[in-house]
Amino acid sequence: MAKNKKTASKGKGALNSGKKRGVLTVVCVILAALFLIWTVAGSFMFIYAETASLQEEGTDSMRGVWVATTYNIDYPDKPTQNPEKLKADIDRIVENCVRMGMNAVFFQARSNADACYASSIFPWSKDITGRQGLAPDDGFDPMAYFIEAAHGAGLEFHAWVNPYRITNGGQSQWDSMYSGHPAKNGYSQYVIKYKDNYYFDPSSPEVQQLIVDGVMEILENYDVDGIHMDDYFYPGRSFDDVASYNASGTDLSRDAWRRENVNQLIRTLDQKIHAFDPYCEFGISPSGIWANRSTDPRGSATKGYQHYIDCSSDTYTWIKEGWIDYVVPQIYWPIGYSIADYEILANWWNDVCEGTDVDLYIGMADYRCTESKTLFNQDELFNQLSLNRELPNVGGELHFNYKEMLEAGLDEFYEEVYLPDRYFSSHAYFKDVAGHWAETAVLQLYEQGIVNGMDYRRFGPDLNTTRAQFVKMLAGMAGVIVADGPVETGFSDVPADSWYAPYVKWAADSDIVRGYGDEENRFGPEDYITREQMAVLMVRYFGSSGITPAFQREMISFADTNHVSEWAEESVVFAVRSGLFSGVEISDEYGRTASYFLPFDFATRAQIATVICNAEKELY
Repeated sequence: MAKNKKTASKGKGALNSGKKRGVLTVVCVILAALFLIWTVAGSFMFIYAETASLQEEGTDSMRGVWVATTYNIDYPDKPTQNPEKLKADIDRIVENCVRMGMNAVFFQARSNADACYASSIFPWSKDITGRQGLAPDDGFDPMAYFIEAAHGAGLEFHAWVNPYRITNGGQSQWDSMYSGHPAKNGYSQYVIKYKDNYYFDPSSPEVQQLIVDGVMEILENYDVDGIHMDDYFYPGRSFDDVASYNASGTDLSRDAWRRENVNQLIRTLDQKIHAFDPYCEFGISPSGIWANRSTDPRGSATKGYQHYIDCSSDTYTWIKEGWIDYVVPQIYWPIGYSIADYEILANWWNDVCEGTDVDLYIGMADYRCTESKTLFNQDELFNQLSLNRELPNVGGELHFNYKEMLEAGLDEFYEEVYLPDRYFSSHAYFKDVAGHWAETAVLQLYEQGIVNGMDYRRFGPDLNTTRAQFVKMLAGMAGVIVADGPVETGFSDVPADSWYAPYVKWAADSDIVRGYGDEENRFGPEDYITREQMAVLMVRYFGSSGITPAFQREMISFADTNHVSEWAEESVVFAVRSGLFSGVEISDEYGRTASYFLPFDFATRAQIATVICNAEKELY
């Protein structure tokens, strides 16, 4: 393509805040200004510098938040002309977005052909001040302030506009609209009523120019990182544009004609935006299903609302032609949902973006976690995020919406997921270990770097542990740093390029592992380790450290002592006598309690953490 949208300095999902300040002279001026601001308002800038650095420490994946103004969903809390109140709401949003580990805000700058900023084309939004056409006091511009605050905190700022919608509050909203609104003054002949609301006719060249002019006004006056549109194109298939279609003289079907009208707008915006600023991104967030496979063989194995058919937006073509920089499908359903499975759709979009220069971010349904009857919760979101990480073309997420993220208690959740280092430095650590009998041991080993979590939220204290995982923990206790690259171990079931080969090699060289069962050339890396196997390997580890156990069978007494395998007896005795192991108290049906060693039970992660902590006390 001729345009320079993707440059060497902007990889997939890379942040673009401050991108227009690339010229050295400008950088110097800004650095000087920042130094002056720092000097005058040190404490304020310290907070933002600290949060910005935290953003830089994270990955370059998109972590965006939709901030909706329509109906005052997110901003402002209540309509007001008071600049201080409007500023305070923005400051709070920025602070919370940074705290949650987000790196971009998508601010709804225009929801109903109006403006949440100073515009000479569209009237002030009633969502800001309570009455359309009424400006905030003292010339305050919410979007200008929001951009400055976002960039100061290391956040991208994308201006989110709805192109065709004029009202979303029915006839009463239309009747109370500002008299100077374009829909009533200059463009009234291009207005079509659909159900209870009003829309501009997408087929009109004059309307398309109005939308383009509105976008260019934003670019000319505000340092935005992107222009963003969501799924509001044609409002429905019964939209009454018969007169426009008949007057067009087209040979296309009505559906194809509508799609071409929207295509023309997207192509024009793509060209105009990047001609003005090659670094400004242009993105679309459609509904989650482009088309069902039953409608189009290129579609997804789903059965839901199709924006290709129902709102005449052909995002598939926009991606393949490169008319947009990023796409954010709103996949607002859970994994396994029969009508629209999140996993199926995430994979479908991943495949569509393969081989293109269009970044793929997933629109996440955080708002559904606040509903009383829903299939959504934090576990569902976490599973979806985990799936996103497995798909090579998914470069991050956008979350809808800011206020409901907080209402659903997702602020701490995202701090865990997106900023685990910061979270775990200020919280107890894994939630599934709090109050667990092995809590102290797990915390100690986690802080030492000997054990890790199953993920950013869970340690899995009651999960079984494989033999490969166990020798890695032993290596961690020993402070061993293994070499990278393929390692030959001598065991037939340990591939040289496996993650555990270096640890098995160390354990074999240290005479800690000697084969598995009767087969000297097997290690059994994926088999769960039993308690008696763990005792044997721990004793050999002690031996490699110069501590030789003395065999005294009579010193231990468990209800199942005679069940310990002969080859493990000496090690079990030593492990118990040394305080590495303790028994498990079990009550029978009569309430009688006895202590058992349970030699054949698989060792849990909690048990292993406790044994390693006990070993550290003995050795060090």
